[in-house]
Parts: sequence; structure tokens; C-alpha cells
Amino acid sequence: MKTLTFKIGGIHPPQDKTAPADRIITVVLPRKVAMPMQMHIGAPAKPIVAKGDHVERGQMIAEAGGKISAPVHASISGTVSAVGPVTLAQGRSVNAVHITATDQDHANDMARIQAKPNSKPWKEISRTDLLSAIANAGVVGLGGATFPTAVKLNAPSTPEYLIINACECEPRLTCDDATMRAYPDQIVEGTLIMMAASGAPKAIIGIENNKMEAFEKLVNASKGHPEIEVQLLKARYPQGCEKQLIYALLKREIPSGQLPISVGCVVQNVGTAYAVYQAVALGQPLIERVITIDGCGNYLVPVGMTLSELPVEGYVTVAEADVVAGGPMMGQSTVTMDAPVVKGLSGISVITPPLSFNPDPCIRCAACAEACPMGLEPFMISTLSRLGKIEEALANNLMDCIECGSCSYSCPSARPLVDFIRYGKGKARALAQAKKK
Repeated sequence: MKTLTFKIGGIHPPQDKTAPADRIITVVLPRKVAMPMQMHIGAPAKPIVAKGDHVERGQMIAEAGGKISAPVHASISGTVSAVGPVTLAQGRSVNAVHITATDQDHANDMARIQAKPNSKPWKEISRTDLLSAIANAGVVGLGGATFPTAVKLNAPSTPEYLIINACECEPRLTCDDATMRAYPDQIVEGTLIMMAASGAPKAIIGIENNKMEAFEKLVNASKGHPEIEVQLLKARYPQGCEKQLIYALLKREIPSGQLPISVGCVVQNVGTAYAVYQAVALGQPLIERVITIDGCGNYLVPVGMTLSELPVEGYVTVAEADVVAGGPMMGQSTVTMDAPVVKGLSGISVITPPLSFNPDPCIRCAACAEACPMGLEPFMISTLSRLGKIEEALANNLMDCIECGSCSYSCPSARPLVDFIRYGKGKARALAQAKKK
């Protein structure tokens, strides 16, 4: 089979995918969790429980806070010990529901997990009810963006294609690879559910050619479903970004400022497909996910569990290493290991010793521009953002940056280009909000 890819820019960083993808280890449920109300793009969820309430694993404890929002469910049974702030890995404080389990709560949960639920028929369910089931289960995009899945599937027009991003081009991470190897039939079923929910008549699963075992399993699982194509892609970063993936598969270019639906596509992560299957076919909300622990393995972890409780080999602190939430290209450094696991956490990358950034002046080599998959001039928009010249940065297509980090990786002067660009985009959004008032 011919392998496809996008047309401009891109890089080939060392993969360093040392966490084995041939198995998923289930973490023993913790006795305490903190369930943040902001684990998705959009409005925070609103708590519907109070201190002293007893909740069951899988019970909704917070409802969606708006049209673009997602509910939150308890990942363990127990008593609500507080409804109050928790610090996320990057240092931001958000509201959370804190739950503490007794020995009996813990024993009951472990017994329920052992008794695996039976799959429920869903093909006779209406599109509206499918969307409601996905929304009520709190499913969000698990590729990193955490956009509420039901909202994305309910596009303003019917898509021609549902694109499943199975690239996992980020170095070090193997959680998607492990999920595909373990649950290929369920991923195909989740894809079919999302096709029915979105109205898309066709689906393409795009997977890089460094995951041949997962590719073969998905091909076998999709036999009998001619509406689903499994396509090999070249291993190239950032192949999994929406615009690059759509171009690689269909040679369609999304205009500046537009979404994938403008070219007839809706894109969902392969982990999201599995979560949708669990939500609709098994009735399980999004209360756990597979994450990669750098160098150790892939673990099924409950949302809300404290990072310091994860099986990070030779437990590290943020003072001993750069502990990155996610992969090294698009992840963000953590400031505390006392933060909870959130829905969008794909892995923990541990970089030792801690990186020290001593950037040199820009030498105008244009390496960043050559690497940019969006055809931008990162050195220009980074400098304009750093200097606070946001209007000029916008004129240079600031908002088209996908924050993949290819520019920073390619810079021989070690300049933190994407960080300044991210800063500029934040300022631009704040200016836009101020103009609306």
C-alpha cells in the first residue's frame, strides 16, 4: 500500500518510543481523587453534588456548563470530601470535586471492574440519541485538544468523511498504539457509532507506517465494513494535526480560519473512538484513559488520580527532571506532581537532567520557516508576539499556527519560538474578547 503524507514542512525527531505498546496495565484504583471541572475546551462543568454526598463510580457529579462544555463523572465511589480548588499540572487552579473512598467503596468498585459489562445494541438508536449519549458520557477529544466530542460530531453540515487520527506522531507516546493493538474491534465499532452520529457515509483511519501491528489489526477489524478505509501514512511530524492529516489523506486544504467541516471532514482521535464505544455500547462515561509513562509502559488510569501516585520509575520531582504532561513536542512542563490526571493527558515524559534554555540571537537562517507545516514565518510572528505587536502578528497569520513546535525544534539558536507564539495567540484572544464588550 502506498504511504501518504502532507506537502510542506515537517520534521523527523527521534521517536524514543520506549514504552512497550504490546500491553496495557490497569492501575489499582486510588482511595482519593480530585475531579477538575475544567478538563475540556469551553465552559467549566457545574458541580451537582455537595460535601458529604456519597457518589458511585460512573455517576455524573457535574453537568455541562454551556453549549460547548462536558459533564464530569466520578472515577471512584466514595464520599465528597470537598468541592473546591485543585492545582493542575501547569499550575492553574480550577474548581474540583474531591472524593474519598472507604475500604468498602474500594472493594465494591474493584468487583464491578472485574464484572465486565455486556455490549448493548446501538444501531437502532437515532442520531439525536447517539449524540446525547456521547455528550452525557462526558466524552472529549483525547488527542490533546479536548473539544467536546458530541459538539464536534454535530457539525453545521453533514461531513463527507469522518477522519480517525491514529498517527500518534508525537515522540515517546505509545498510548494510541497500545489502544489500537488491544481494542481494534471496539475502535472500529466506535468509528461506526461516530459515523452514525455525524451522518458521515465514509471513514478513513490514518495510521503511520511505524505501527504495522496496529495497522494490520485495524485492517482485519474493519473487514466487512467497506465504508471504512485504513490508510498507511509516512512517519513524519506533525502528521496527526488536522490540516496535515486531511491533506495527506484527501489532498484537501482547509482555508485560513476555517474548520475541517469546510472541506467536508470531521476529525476524531483513535482514543476518542474507543471512548465513544465505551460510552454508547457499554454505558461507561469517560472516567479513565490509557496514558504512556515514559520508558515504563502504558497504563489504564482513572481520571482524578494524583500524578505522584502514577508508577513513574524511580519517582521524580519537578526539581529533579523536566516532567512533561504529554509528549516532548506539544506537551507542557509540570510545576507539581500533586496535580490530578485529566481527560486530555496522553502521557508523562520524563527528561533528565532538566533542560536549560540559553537561547542565542536569531541568525535569520529560516530553518523554522522550512520546518513549519503551515508555511508560516515563525521567527517573524514569534518576535512580533514577544514585542507585544499583536496586530502585526495577526497580519502575519499568527492564528494559523498549530503550535506543533517544529520551529523550536529546528532552531539552531534554541529560541523558544512556539512559546512566544502561544503567548501572542493568548493576547490576541484577549483583545478579541475585549472588543466584544
